[in-house]
Amino acid sequence: AVTFRYSINGIVDLFAMDQTTGQSLPHRRADEPLPLQAVAEQKVPAHFALLIDCSGSMFGPDFAAVKRITKSLIKSNIGNANHFSIIGSPGDIVASHTRDFQTLNSAIDELKAVGGSPLHLGIARARNTLGHAVGHRRVLVMLSDGLTDNRDTTSGECRRIRQSGGRVIAMGLTPTADHHYLASLCSNRNDYHRYTENISADENNLLDGAYHNLAAQS
Repeated sequence: AVTFRYSINGIVDLFAMDQTTGQSLPHRRADEPLPLQAVAEQKVPAHFALLIDCSGSMFGPDFAAVKRITKSLIKSNIGNANHFSIIGSPGDIVASHTRDFQTLNSAIDELKAVGGSPLHLGIARARNTLGHAVGHRRVLVMLSDGLTDNRDTTSGECRRIRQSGGRVIAMGLTPTADHHYLASLCSNRNDYHRYTENISADENNLLDGAYHNLAAQS
């Protein structure tokens, strides 16, 4: 099924979905520099909006591990013409639509865990940058403990990304992570990754699972 609807800004959004499986279907605009064969074979490059939770609850050794994991995910997925944006929450977009590894690393290094938990605002910024990813699959990756000032609005922002054909992946990365809530934000149950006891000890397992997930087509 193909659905057309107006966004809050009066822009027509197009969403394609398999009505039997509920899977989002890849599609392109006629003027996009993307061969139809690439769409048909699902070999479309991705734009990853990496949302890093920088709230005070993330402070400590776990936050350093979050930074390492983010850098490793970028390094492992920077091929195939993939692009990345880095969003801090609270904060702003600190790197946008780039493949430059040094730029992305520097942006991650500047992030600090301090402040409240307006996760919904960070997701809204991520949704905005994904909206400009012409010719790319749109993927939000959240690295968070799931604590947010407004659960309903946070859920709504993720739902808007999913309904517009984007994909939502989350990683719960602290001892207090709300795994059930974070999993509810994702596109499907396989799009949620969690550590078991100690994030540093589990980094390789987390990265292995997340790498194969990010590399997979939506």
